[in-house]
Amino acid sequence: MKNRPESRFVPPQEQTDLWPEISGNTINGLGETASRRPTPIMWHDPTIIAHGPVQEYVWAQGAKNPALLAKRAERIALIDGFEPAPIAPEKTTDSEQDNHHAIRQIALASGAQLVGCIPLDPEWIFEGYECDYPWMIVLGVSMDHDILNTAPEVTAALEVVDKYTKGWVVGRPVADWIRQRGWRAQTHGGPIGRAGQYDSGCAGLRFWRIGQARLHHQPGIRFLVQAGGGVY
Repeated sequence: MKNRPESRFVPPQEQTDLWPEISGNTINGLGETASRRPTPIMWHDPTIIAHGPVQEYVWAQGAKNPALLAKRAERIALIDGFEPAPIAPEKTTDSEQDNHHAIRQIALASGAQLVGCIPLDPEWIFEGYECDYPWMIVLGVSMDHDILNTAPEVTAALEVVDKYTKGWVVGRPVADWIRQRGWRAQTHGGPIGRAGQYDSGCAGLRFWRIGQARLHHQPGIRFLVQAGGGVY
């Protein structure tokens, strides 16, 4: 990854005027010692987050660029045009190991760089949301850091949108495979948050074993979170 010259980005006044008095660090629990569920922050429904006006402002800036607007439209069309596979009437009872192996192979073949399966901890679900799935599948999709380093140029934003779209593309075959075996599953590739969305530029799931996913540091990986019910 190439390093770009250090520079300080100064946001426009019209953006800083929208900043709430509470900081993102406070919302995210910086300095807290007790465990708690995460509080929704960008990107969620703007009406329920402190930074809602900022989020709407940032989104509107992207809409001014024809290339970025077209990329967003492609993603929306892909999401709206997706019809999940029907849930089979009979549930399969394959071993955890076989199911994990199949999920990993399907995800990698669909374009994921990292795959992990882990029991879903309710503590990971954002406040105000509920999720009754017992398992979570996390798929890592890598971004090109040379392109990201062009920010704030639109090229960086286009790379981000591309990878959000890829997250949906990668997750669907996994969810369909689970549903075809009689179990619930849903895909979520972002960017707007749902019950538990985890996006990261500094960590990814490297490998898994039955019932457990392990984390390691790897730049440029964003997480696609997918919920699955019971099959693994």
